[in-house]
Amino acid sequence: QTFTATQGQVTVSPSGSFASPSNIKVYVNGIKLRKTIDYGASSSVTLLTAAGVGDEIDLVCDNAEDYFTAINGQTTFTPTSTDITSNNLQVFLNGVRLENTTDYTIGSPAINLISALNAGDEVDIVITRT
Repeated sequence: QTFTATQGQVTVSPSGSFASPSNIKVYVNGIKLRKTIDYGASSSVTLLTAAGVGDEIDLVCDNAEDYFTAINGQTTFTPTSTDITSNNLQVFLNGVRLENTTDYTIGSPAINLISALNAGDEVDIVITRT
């Protein structure tokens, strides 16, 4: 579901199949937010930082996600959820989606980044729906 924010908006109320908060992923202007760090989800999604006028808020409903914080020079990350496979994953670095073969390669299903990371970089590996 996609919403266009009003000034200072912090709450978005999803409907239908998105009503289960445990599986909601939130993106603001294409940047992925981290659950409990950037937003909370119950019967609605509450952003911890208010949106600006016209910000686009996208909600994606998936059933698995792994978070990693890189150490300096780290390039390999292995998902711990068995729901994440080499056929259904997406990779985000500091909230920005990376492109397969351009930014990373897929193992089984470990991912190998093309460029080494800095300490503290945040890597998210999420399952997608086809």
